[in-house]
This record gives sequence, structure tokens and C-alpha cells, in this order.
Amino acid sequence: HGTSTSRLYNTSHGVAIIESKHDFNAEAVGPTYALAKISGEFDTETVAFGATRGGRITHQEYIPRRTVTFGLDHNYFRHSRRFEIDSTLDTSAPIDATFASLPVPALDRLIGEDNRDRLFNALGIATAPAVCSHPVPLRISQILLSAINPQLTGSMRMLYSQAKILEYLCELITHLETRAAALAESILSRDVLYELQHYLTGLEGKLPSLVDIAEKMQVSARTLNDCFAREFGTSLHRYVSSLRLEQAHSAIQESDIALKVLSDRLGYSNVSHFSNAFKRQFGYPP
Repeated sequence: HGTSTSRLYNTSHGVAIIESKHDFNAEAVGPTYALAKISGEFDTETVAFGATRGGRITHQEYIPRRTVTFGLDHNYFRHSRRFEIDSTLDTSAPIDATFASLPVPALDRLIGEDNRDRLFNALGIATAPAVCSHPVPLRISQILLSAINPQLTGSMRMLYSQAKILEYLCELITHLETRAAALAESILSRDVLYELQHYLTGLEGKLPSLVDIAEKMQVSARTLNDCFAREFGTSLHRYVSSLRLEQAHSAIQESDIALKVLSDRLGYSNVSHFSNAFKRQFGYPP
């Protein structure tokens, strides 16, 4: 039917890269070819991702049980410790594929736990075992596809490959968050944001957490805060805090309300915290 070659490269931090090339004869029986059954187990939870150039690859995954197809417009992602896969190739075009895997602790060292959580949540693979294909722009896929430079050898090739993996991950996180924000912006219209503003300005006492508000609006806390900041020029909590202090300033000027009562209404745990916040905003104590 043709020829297949695969090469495995190990770099530092436990990062492994597999580069595969699949060429098919003109008379290849197809449209698909069952390449191999692949199974194994890592020492710890591991994230794997892959991109292809040319035809598509289909994985019949058994841990978890799911069929995943990926090609140039979709990348492959898996978060698991064990894996068992039947791999099938589309024979309509030659396929170049690059896969990378690294232990989750190594991923944390490279990009940080916060970025790891953002990446996993955006891809929907936060809880292992999980596997998916996800749309990724060609410019980002190309970074992964170029992770092996045949002109380099030894430690220089290792450093180059690791830099490419890190570049791919950073570009992917930025793309996923930009895409999520654009999607949320279409969901959170200006009318919805102004309704939220009106609701928040009418509240007394302690303000609900950003996470609680976001859950009610069925978006992430980060997305909600970003949309609110784009519309009103500041974060949600800072906006409400500033507005409440302005109202407190007027109340102090126009009435003899006790500071204890005022700080309770504004949600401060004690008068001292209220006084400090007041002084930070206006430059003098209440």
C-alpha cells in the first residue's frame, strides 16, 4: 500500500516528539488504511497533542472510548496516563504528522499551573482520561509540524524542539482565549452587560464573587470580567467598589449616617477596611 516511517525524539523535561510520514501507492486499496493498534502507559498523567499535513488520521480511542478524526484544520489532544488506540489513515493524500507528549508536571514547569488549567479547560480535557480534536489555525499547527529540524544535531536540536513545543503551547493558549472572548462577546451583548451593571449597583452588602456571577450567566469568570472591562473600562469588582465609595462620599456629606452602618451596607468587614478604601480613592479619610 505504501511506506510509513516514524522517528521518536526525546528532549529534556520528559518531552517526547514523534515525527511520522506516510506515503501511499497509486493503486493503494482505500480510502482508508488500518495502520496499527497502539497502547501503553506512562508513569504519570501525560498530555499529548498532534498535527498533520496532507490527509487525515482517525483514532478509535478506548481510554476513554471515543472516535477522534484530525487533520490540518484540527489538532489532536489527549490527557491520560494509559492509552489504547486503533489508528487509521486516509489514503487520498500523503500524510506528515507530528505528535508531542509530556508529563503534566513537566507541562506545569514549562507554562505554569494557571496556563495549564486555562489550556485544559478551553480544550475540555481537564479531567483525565480525556481526548478530543479541536480546530487550530494553520499558522499554529505549522509550529508543531516544524518541531524537528533535520539540519540540527545533539543538544541544539533538543533545545530547538523544546522551544517549538513551548511556542506552540503559548500560541495555542492565546488563540483559545481570544476565540472564547470573541464568542462570549457575541453572547454577552451590551444590553446584558448593562442589565448586570444595574443589578450590581442596586446590591447592598457583600458583593457576590465573580465566579458566582459568571456561573449564573453561564460563562467563565475570566470571560465575564474581560467583557465587562471592555464595556466599562475597569474590572467588575473595581467598578462596583469605586461606585459604592462615591455613594458613601455623598452620604457622608449629606447625612449623619454612622460609618459602621455605611460600611456594613457597602459590604466591608469592618469600619477600618472601609476607611482605608475610602482614603485610597479620595486621598483623605471619611
